[in-house]
Amino acid sequence: LRAGRLTEADVLVGQALDTRGEEVEVLRAAAQVAFAAGDDRSALNRLDKAVAATGGDSELRLERAELLAAADDRD
Repeated sequence: LRAGRLTEADVLVGQALDTRGEEVEVLRAAAQVAFAAGDDRSALNRLDKAVAATGGDSELRLERAELLAAADDRD
C-alpha cells in the first residue's frame, strides 16, 4: 500500500480476510486498504470489528477517529 500498489494490496488483503478475517491486524490492514480505495464505510466497519475484537483497544479507537476525520475532510 505504501508503494502505491493499491490493486495488489486489495488482492492480498482479500485473501487474508478469507483465511484470517477475524484477526485484528488483518482487519486493520483491510480498513487501511478500503480507505485508500475510497470505501470509507467498509474501512469503518472493519475497524469497528477490530475494536470489538480487542475489547475497545485505545490505539484502534484513535485510528478509527482519525479515519472518520479524514473521511469527513474528503467529503
